[in-house]
Amino acid sequence: MPVGIPVLRIKRDVANYIFSKTNRTVADLEEKLNASRKPQSFPVNLVINARAEVLREMNTTRNVAMILRAKIKALKMSI
Repeated sequence: MPVGIPVLRIKRDVANYIFSKTNRTVADLEEKLNASRKPQSFPVNLVINARAEVLREMNTTRNVAMILRAKIKALKMSI
C-alpha cells in the first residue's frame, strides 16, 4: 500500500532563514500569494538536507454506518 510522499514542516524562522539570501520573507510571500493567487516560485541558492521517516501502523477497525439528518434537502445524505 503506497503512502505517498513525505512532507516536511518547518517553522517560520527557519523558512525566513532559507529565504534570507533572496530578500524575501514568509510574510512577503503570503501577501503576494493572497493578492495574486498564483505560485511564487524562485531559487534560494541553498542546499537543504532533510530526512523523513514514514511509519506505517496497522490497526483493526470496525465499519461504521451513519445517517446524517438535515433540514436542508441538499444536505440530506446517508453514508
